[in-house]
Formats: sequence, structure tokens, C-alpha cells
Amino acid sequence: MFYSNAKNIFVLTLALVLVTLTACGSTTTAPKPTLGSLQIGVSGLPVGVNASITLTGPGNFSQTLTAAQTLSGLEPGSYTVVASNVTASSATFAATVSGSPVTVRAGATGTANVVYAAQTQPTPPTLATGSLQVNVSGLPSGVNASLSVTGPNGFSQTLSASKTLTGLALGSYAVTAASVTSGNTTYVGTVSGSPATVAATATAVVSAVYTAQAPGMGSLEVSVTGLPSGLDAKVSISGPNGFSQTLSSSKTLNGLVPGSYAISAVTVTSSGITYLASVSGSPATVSAGVTAKASVAYAAQVGSLQINVAGLPLGTKVSLTVIRPSGMTDVLNPVVGSVSDGDLPVGTYAVSAATVRLVAPVVDLVFDSVGVSAAQVKAGMTTTVTVNYVPRPGTTALWLPTFTGQLLGYEASKLGFGGNSQALPSMTLSTPAGGSNAAIAFDAQSHLWTLNSATNTLLEFMPQQLASSATPTPVKTIRSSAGSLSRPAALAFDSSGNLWVANLGNDTIVMFTAYQLAQVDNPIPGLVISANTTGFSPTLNGVSSLTFDKSGNLWVLNAASPETIVRFTPDQLMRSGTPIPAVILYPGLSAGSSLAFDSNGNLWVSDYGSSTLVMYTAAQLLPSSNASSPMPTVRLSSHNGSLSNPAGLAFDSSGDLWVANLGNNTLVEFTPDQLTASGSPDAMSTISGISNLSLGSIAFNPAPLNLPLSH
Repeated sequence: MFYSNAKNIFVLTLALVLVTLTACGSTTTAPKPTLGSLQIGVSGLPVGVNASITLTGPGNFSQTLTAAQTLSGLEPGSYTVVASNVTASSATFAATVSGSPVTVRAGATGTANVVYAAQTQPTPPTLATGSLQVNVSGLPSGVNASLSVTGPNGFSQTLSASKTLTGLALGSYAVTAASVTSGNTTYVGTVSGSPATVAATATAVVSAVYTAQAPGMGSLEVSVTGLPSGLDAKVSISGPNGFSQTLSSSKTLNGLVPGSYAISAVTVTSSGITYLASVSGSPATVSAGVTAKASVAYAAQVGSLQINVAGLPLGTKVSLTVIRPSGMTDVLNPVVGSVSDGDLPVGTYAVSAATVRLVAPVVDLVFDSVGVSAAQVKAGMTTTVTVNYVPRPGTTALWLPTFTGQLLGYEASKLGFGGNSQALPSMTLSTPAGGSNAAIAFDAQSHLWTLNSATNTLLEFMPQQLASSATPTPVKTIRSSAGSLSRPAALAFDSSGNLWVANLGNDTIVMFTAYQLAQVDNPIPGLVISANTTGFSPTLNGVSSLTFDKSGNLWVLNAASPETIVRFTPDQLMRSGTPIPAVILYPGLSAGSSLAFDSNGNLWVSDYGSSTLVMYTAAQLLPSSNASSPMPTVRLSSHNGSLSNPAGLAFDSSGDLWVANLGNNTLVEFTPDQLTASGSPDAMSTISGISNLSLGSIAFNPAPLNLPLSH
């Protein structure tokens, strides 16, 4: 069985100072708070016993605490709470911390808790014992047998007659019988039932039967060791006058003609383990009245495999898959450190490690394993391999498209700190010239896909190409085929990894399957959804945004008048056609731009024309009426330029909404509290000076786990 230990080969320390400050209300008379508070709760310790707690945070902040306390006047940022075990009155109290790291926001109070629990000392187990009954027969009265019993922990005892041994340690016991002579007669002992396994509260039985040796004859005792119970040896014996016999276990051969006897043994295999045989005492010379001895020792061809895991924070659990030479698969879930196993059959082991995702306040961190594919286990040796984890390039970032052909990536370190900044992008990718990037989306492997509406192309970039500013060549370019891409404007992945693209040029939505995206050059769409024009307005009419909900429904924003939001069910997306949407909403927008679902299933819409955001609850999206004009539950308007021709929308891991404003070239952040009711809130954070923003979608890489985004 694999087991985990505390040894770490390497630890990658991650500094995550991803803080979101709390904004003021819509009034401007009071200054915004700049400092926050942190409440540390402590429980579980007897009265008078001090806790042992260390708090660290931004700007080399460090403070020790011995009891519950609320600290005020703290700089906003990420604070780490570490608690040590304490001992009092010969009792040890183990500490468990919850809520750490904790984000302190301006004007708000963060919380973390330390719970102590007394550790109990286990009662030493009572060692179980068993018995061994040795039966002796075949000797004349008054003639003593000559038996030897050996077992675990160096146990050794000789017997001269039948006896039951009690109080024995559990394990395997071997019984051998030596020849005895009385007068002119030699008696040869044959043992059956050895080795015997002594089990708890049970009695194992071994028998030794003595037989008189014929005059002039001899014996050969062959001892076989090293095989598990139930596995037969393959031993051959040959001797004078064409003598030949095979053995599957230890045995004494009596009545043998004196002479030379050859003993040989071949390899045996069980449960994927090979046992090699080593023979000693061959050839054996058998003499009259004498017992010759030979032995066959089998050795399992096994070794050990140790897998070291490095590159992740302490305590991170990983998923390792080990495929044995037999094809059997082991799935292991150790924490960072090492995991090992002995008694493994020799051979080649395939080792792989699953991607690790660590939740963070703004955008999660993704780590991939590198450097290990196979390990060669050798007999009697420990093979050590290391699984190294490295951050996936291009992740932990918010990406924005531009109409000048550039893709802008803002890493988490530049997001969510409140206030105004003119932070430059962490990465700027220049895509092939001659068009604009209408929208972007990420697949499950963090590949970035973007549309070029001028050249009617769909471009794919690998994570490695997103690591730094560059002008990378797309790894795949899908071009229009028979109108498959005609002024493409929006795209979205479904939960199966299929990519859906909306075309303004011919009012269609086309789908490329996950297989086509991975394996086919310039594929033809797997299906095409076309506009149905039989109703009051076309079902597809100037599509500007696509998104999927948690049930797999596709929601479409039609920006041409009259603007509509329509829903197609998964069944309607199974084949090409002109389906009538299950839901048609007339939201009364001035110029709708983008759609996004929050973690509660509410649908948010950016209205470019009126510089507002509107929200419809999940209940308002039900197909109670095929065509309706519901009033938004929440409508947000601009204050101090917080909304100015808003376009792309994206929610982060904390539920904050990020909006790309084309009117004033800004990227703004609104907290969940600001999204609960209609109003004109100031932006919590503003990044200004972002030129040439596109109308299309923006995206976090990776998307939050609680959102209906497939990546």
C-alpha cells in the first residue's frame, strides 16, 4: 500500500495578495475608508491557557496573539493566520485554522478562527497470540524424535515428542525433522504442514511421520523457501538408475539408492511478481543410512517506487495515476511531499499527475505537472521519480480583446485592489494583422480562441504563447468555408468542449465539435442554426453575445432592432435547423452588447447605448411566456464614469463583476454588495487608459468554478 510522509523535496511558495476593497455608496460626501479590520476567534483551550498564533500580512506585517482579538487599522490585503499546538497540564491541544488566508478590505472586517482540541493518547494494543500443535508418529517407544521449530522474532525450540506450543507470536513457523537411529535402524522423518501460519486464538497443526529406512538406502531432504503460501515451486530431482521426481514444496525423499542426485528449479510467477530460484547443495551425495540435504531459495523480483511531489504549496492534495507492468492502475491522492511503495514487481511503471487548481480571491491558479512519464523499478532497489508542478502560462489573468488585433492580459496582481490606476497589461499579444479581435474564449486546457471579424477567421493560441508579450503564430487558423464564418462576432464553449460561433454576416450560429478543434484542419461546422423569420422578429438578428447556462441552454443577444434575448434548449442544439427559441425576451435595450451569468443563475446584460447594466433573475428567465418584456430586477447606471458604453462582462472567483467600458477606455470592478439593488455605484476598482477595446466578450483564465463556463 502506498503511504504518505512529511518529507518535501521542494516547495513553491505562492504570494497571493489578491484583495478587493469595499467601495463607498453612491454618495460622495464621505471619504472612502482606506483601512480594514480582522477578527481572530479562539476556542477550545482551558481557562488560563494561552494560544500560540502568528498573523502576517502586507508590508512585512507580523503580530503574535495569545487569545481572541479584533485588530483594526490594517492595510488592505491578504493575511495569513498560523497557529501552533500548545501543551498544558500534560495535555497537548492541536490547533486547526479556518478562513486563512483572509482578505482584509477597506472599511470591512475579515474573520478567521482557531479551534484547539485536546489530543488523546491511544491505548497500546494487546498483542494477540496463537498456538502450534506438533504431532510425532512412527518411532518405537522410548525413541526420541529430533525436531526443530523456528519462527518470528528469532523464535527457536527443539522437540523430542508431540507437543502443543502456546502463546506464540503470530506468523509463519517452520518445522524440520532430523533422522534418528535406534540400534541398527535409522528412522527418517517426513514433515507435513510446514511452514504453518499461527493465527490469533487459533491452533495450527504440523505432523512429523518417521519411517524406518531400508538397509543400504539413504534419504534426501529438499527445503524450499521464499514462495508465498499457495504458490507451488517447480523443483526437479534426478539420480541413479534413471531416478526422476518433481517437487512443489519442501520434502524428504526416503529409500533412495546411494549416489549423486541433481536438483534444479525454474522461475515461477504469481500476481505479476516473478520469483527466481537459487539452488544450493546440488549435486547431493546420498549415502546409506544418511540424509543428504539441499535447498531451493526463491527470491521475489520486486523493488520500491518513491514518487516525490514538488512545486505546490504545503498541504496541497494531488492525484497521481500509476499504471503497473501488468496494466493494473493505482490512483493515489497524497499531499505535497512523497508517496512510496515496496514489494512492486519489477518493470516499467507509467506515472502521470492530474492538473491542480487552487482557488484564489480573483482568479484561480492552475498548475500542470512536468518531467515524469515512466519509472523503471528494479529488483531490490528503490526507484525515485519527481513530479514537478509549474504554473500554467496565461492563467491567473483577465483577458480583453481589441479591435486593433491585440489581446491584453491583466494578471491577478494588478486586479482587485480598489481605487484608480493606469496599470499596463501584464501580457500583450499581437495577432495577425488585418483585422480586429471580436471576442475571446478559453477551452478547458486554457487555449485561447479569438475571432477576427475582418478576415473571417478563428484563431487558437496555446498556453505557452500567453506567458509574455509577443507576436505569436496561431497554432490553428480556421477559415471560412461556404460562409461558415461570416463577420463572426461572438463565441462560447459548451460543457462538452464544442465551440459555438455567431455570424453577423448571415445571421447564423455554427458549431465546431471538440474533435474537429483538436484533430481537423479548417473543419466544416458540425451543425448550423439559422434564423427563423416566421415570427414578430427574426430569432437570430445581429447576434452580439453567446453564453450557456448551468443546464446547457444557449442564450443569444440579438443586437439588431427589435433587440431580443433568446434561449435554445440542448435538444434544439442537437441538429441543424431553424428552431423557435424556448424563451424570447424583449428587454428594451438601446444597444445590447454582452451577456454573463452569475453564480446564482441571474443573467446580466451590458447596454452599450444607455451605459447601463441590467440583471434578470433566474425566475424571470423561465419559459412562462414564449415572448415577454420583463422589467430588470437590477439596473445599474453610471456614476463618476463607472459605466461608459459598457461591453464585455466577466465575474471573478469572489463574485465581483468586471466591465470593459469603451466610452472612457476603462476596466471597472463592482463588488457583490453593489450588485444587489438598482443604483449608480462608483466602481470599486478602475484601470484606465486601455485603448481600442473591442465590443466582444472578455474572459478570466481560468473561469470561476461556480459559473456555467466550460473552461
